Parts: sequence; structure tokens; C-alpha cells
Amino acid sequence: MIKNAEKPEVSDRVEKEKRELLSSPPRLDLDNVKILLDVYNETKGQPPVMRRARYFAGLCAEKRILY
Repeated sequence: MIKNAEKPEVSDRVEKEKRELLSSPPRLDLDNVKILLDVYNETKGQPPVMRRARYFAGLCAEKRILY
């Protein structure tokens, strides 16, 4: 027998965070996209795990850190 699933109660803080997240405009980090495209173009045919590892290494080496 399947019971009706009730929606769990969510705190006001979580509701506020959710509203802020969903109302904010989407953002795209162009540095990440450039590094991703460069690495994926250089690693065509390699296993996905190696491509992701090279992307992470590229991020660590080339990403600008803003403070």
C-alpha cells in the first residue's frame, strides 16, 4: 500500500534562500568556459575522467582569483 507523501516542512531560512536563488539572474564565468573549451578540444578521444582531470588542472593553473 502506498501512502500519500506529504511535503516536508521547510524552515523560513531555507524558503528565503530558495527564493533568492531562484530570483537571481543566471551568471556565467567566461574564464571557466574558455578553459573548459580549450581542454576539451585538446583531449578529444580521451576518457571522460581524464578530460575532467585536465579541466580541473587547467582551472588550478589558469583561473584568476578575485578577492
